[in-house]
Amino acid sequence: MKPVIPLILLLILSSCATKKNTAKNNAADFTLWRITKELENKNINYISLKKSCAEENHLKKQNSDNCAECLSHYDTYIFWKENKKLLIQKNDNCSEFYPIELTDFDPIEYLFKNQTKLIDENIGQFKIDDNSYSIITNSCNISYYIRNKNKTFLKEFELYDLETSEDSINLNYESNNRLAIIILHKKLIDIIDNLETKKKFERNRKTCYNRV
Repeated sequence: MKPVIPLILLLILSSCATKKNTAKNNAADFTLWRITKELENKNINYISLKKSCAEENHLKKQNSDNCAECLSHYDTYIFWKENKKLLIQKNDNCSEFYPIELTDFDPIEYLFKNQTKLIDENIGQFKIDDNSYSIITNSCNISYYIRNKNKTFLKEFELYDLETSEDSINLNYESNNRLAIIILHKKLIDIIDNLETKKKFERNRKTCYNRV
């Protein structure tokens, strides 16, 4: 009977850790919802991007710039224009980051010009032949929640569906990569990657969710 107590303790600790991570994720989703609602109340158009990759942790170790006891495993980015300034704000499941002003590509202008395509076009699944499709469990899921002219819509896709190879040809590869949402996605990712490389995103440690 002795092994039962450690096992019960392990299950309790595991359950607590799961609940804690779920609470942080819920807090992050609520933050995204709160920010978008604030923009909607101001009648401001926006593009929000959530990237979630299976089994991916961005923060491999703790340091003074990170939130204690939190590993970031998904990111969200919100683009909007306010007072003639184009802004981006990053958030993750640990905290918010400070907004950054952008001076290059204007995604809101792209949104105005391509709204119909962004709403109507759909990303095709990785297609092998007329009757077969390919899926993987460790792809990155991309979710766009977009508001323009009092209309809001959601677009979701897997990055895997944008790929192809000689060994596994995706029949939807070319058509997928010509879609307006994918063209927009690539431009936004270029902006994000550039800011990440230059370490421009500054974490607002006052908003760490484990402090709430």
